[in-house]
Amino acid sequence: MDKQKEQLLDLINSALWGTPAHAELFGEGTDWNALYQTAKEQACLGLAFQGFSTLPNDKKPNRILLLKWYGFVAEMENQYNHHLEILGQALQLFGKERPILMKGLSVAALYPNPKIRHLGDIDLLLSEMDGKEMQKLLRSKGFNVDSCPHTDKHIGIDLKGVEIELHWEIGKPLNPFHHKTYKMLERQATKITREETIGEVKVNLLPLEFNAIALLIHMVEHFIGKGLGLRQICDWTLFLDKYHSQMDHNLLKEMLNELGMMNDWQLFSNFCVNNLGLNKEAAIFYSESKTKKAQKLSEVVFAFGNFGEYNPVWKSRPSAFLKRKMEALKGNIEHFLRVFSISPSNALFNIFYFYPIDAFNRLKNRK
Repeated sequence: MDKQKEQLLDLINSALWGTPAHAELFGEGTDWNALYQTAKEQACLGLAFQGFSTLPNDKKPNRILLLKWYGFVAEMENQYNHHLEILGQALQLFGKERPILMKGLSVAALYPNPKIRHLGDIDLLLSEMDGKEMQKLLRSKGFNVDSCPHTDKHIGIDLKGVEIELHWEIGKPLNPFHHKTYKMLERQATKITREETIGEVKVNLLPLEFNAIALLIHMVEHFIGKGLGLRQICDWTLFLDKYHSQMDHNLLKEMLNELGMMNDWQLFSNFCVNNLGLNKEAAIFYSESKTKKAQKLSEVVFAFGNFGEYNPVWKSRPSAFLKRKMEALKGNIEHFLRVFSISPSNALFNIFYFYPIDAFNRLKNRK
């Protein structure tokens, strides 16, 4: 394993499990600036900071980088508190619709220190609505829907500087032949939510088995699409660690088989065991046979970072429309070839089903 990759994983494992980092990995030749950049690309700066805090002082970054890193983490802590406040306001605003909290703050609560989990937006599911009903609801509450960013499954609104994504659909497997089954399972899941308290905010969450699958679908979707960072895989690792003994394994197996996602589960759970310290019992359905593919998955994760944002193809997009489209097509074909050896069926469904639909919509809107 690459030394820098080994060091970052050691720091992250230290933060995930509350154990000291291995000081012997961090000698005089440690390139802390490169580690900082890699942790940033993986959206794991907070975890890495927590990890190296357990090292002896002579093994830590230099003072200038240490202050820079600390400043970033302090801002993350402020952001977490602000997100909690806005979550409470959003739940009050949409209380009658009984929104379900997804990802973000709900998985941050699984961390030993929730404040060091990098946050993006707040995802709320209003399961009884569709897109048109959501627009009508937002207009009734004074939002300019025409200026709100939207996709085929959610609308985004700004609430005091925090983006709230209001979903009428969670997501779907890449295999279109399983979409109908997924929608049935989603409808069932939204009727049997569980309640927990995050900070002092009471929230509705998806039932455990379906929540585990929804998090997995989110990872697979991004990994196959453009790339995936460690942040989401850390979320899933801690979710399995906390809830594996509470889940109905027979029900979970049945759902995974119905959705054709057992291979996805075993691929990512193998990654979690061999890179992030999850024990095999908590991984459920762990398969040693997925080790080589999980190693390839690791290469993609570290090469392109969070949501694939650090892939040079996506970072340096030409301004000319046609040239940009050609570069994007080239990048998607390269990524298809990259992930085909890891997850061939998902790669095929993405390039021949989802990508043409997305490409057509982008061409239509000249994006």
